[in-house]
Amino acid sequence: SGFAGGNLAMNQYRSIGIIVAIAVVVIIGPMAMFTVHQREQALVLRLGQPVRVISVPGLQFRIPFFEEIVKIDRRVLYAEGSGEEVPTRDQKQLIIDYFARYRITNPLLFFQTVRSEEIMQQRLLPIITSQLRRVVGGVPMAQLLTAQRADMMLEITRVASQETERFGIELIDVRMKRVDLPTQNSLAVFSRMKTQREAEAGRIRTEGE
Repeated sequence: SGFAGGNLAMNQYRSIGIIVAIAVVVIIGPMAMFTVHQREQALVLRLGQPVRVISVPGLQFRIPFFEEIVKIDRRVLYAEGSGEEVPTRDQKQLIIDYFARYRITNPLLFFQTVRSEEIMQQRLLPIITSQLRRVVGGVPMAQLLTAQRADMMLEITRVASQETERFGIELIDVRMKRVDLPTQNSLAVFSRMKTQREAEAGRIRTEGE
């Protein structure tokens, strides 16, 4: 009976062990698994330090409590600049709205330098604005209305991309959305056009009489 009692106690301990193991698997298992979607890539941090990059979509595993996952978008992202006052070579002040498209190509470098898309935009826009001022400042305003404007944007993209590589991104392109004259310049241009039209109308009336 003592042997039977020992076997019974051992079986009870074994059952408890199995139950505990199942409970651990049920609780910890989901914490060890995560999914990387096709539109993203993942950076695994161990105690806050990056240890590996996962760029293959699908079910992945991590060490619970010790490793955390930072998801980084792999799609084309946008950054917008608006209301930038830029002078042309002939001293015309323009207000330019533009947007840039970029893609994160090095998640580790991106995380180490900027960490988020919001900070990336804060770092990216001044670089583009600087190149915008350089390129637009070297041409007369009339040239912005020609097909050469596309070449200017390619030049801005090319030079700016050399500066943004250090953030782990690929700058795809930069494009102008809108180009306006400041309000006071617009009013002056409108006034000049009005005067010219009134003079033309006066001449036509004179010829008619």
